[in-house]
Amino acid sequence: MDSMEDKLRQALYRHDCPDPLRLGEYHLDLLPPPDRQSIAEHLGFCPHCRLEVARLAGFLTATRETPGRPDEPSLLEKVQVFLVDLLAPTGGDAPRPAALRTAGDPLQDQTQFRVHRLGDYLVSITIQPPGSGDRVAIVGDLANLEDPAVTFESWTLHVWQHGRLLQVTPIDAGGGFTLEIARGAPFELILSGPEVEIHLRHPGHE
Repeated sequence: MDSMEDKLRQALYRHDCPDPLRLGEYHLDLLPPPDRQSIAEHLGFCPHCRLEVARLAGFLTATRETPGRPDEPSLLEKVQVFLVDLLAPTGGDAPRPAALRTAGDPLQDQTQFRVHRLGDYLVSITIQPPGSGDRVAIVGDLANLEDPAVTFESWTLHVWQHGRLLQVTPIDAGGGFTLEIARGAPFELILSGPEVEIHLRHPGHE
């Protein structure tokens, strides 16, 4: 039963989410009561839409002064969101990304290795070139630099490609994960943990 529920949940993931414009209208109280009630109920069980509303709220709060209010952290401040382009050079003191060349020269014939430091976290991604088929293997690892004893059993991996969710799987306690995706198309990996989301985007290639 659990397996069937998981498959159904994956198939419907964000299928019924309001678009960003509707969420913005909700936050600004511009919707009629029935629509507002519907979105409020949706926000009750969708952390992704809650995060989008929190981002908007944080932006609007930052653009106006609110004197006399206590300094309380907003939902946006509590949730750390990192966006990474897997083909962009890394910055700061993180190791530089590398491409380990194989027989050919094009990007699809290389093993790509990326390391990114994101706040307290270090993410390493190895993208292996396809063999005889059209699938690419990805091996990842997540570590907490401030506290190496931290485990990741409460984290999940969301895999997106072709504009749809392919799978949602747990990350193992040691921070490791593996997956296979179709060659060439853009993809996004979302590592989701308590109050942290790491988005790893790859533009794909021909």
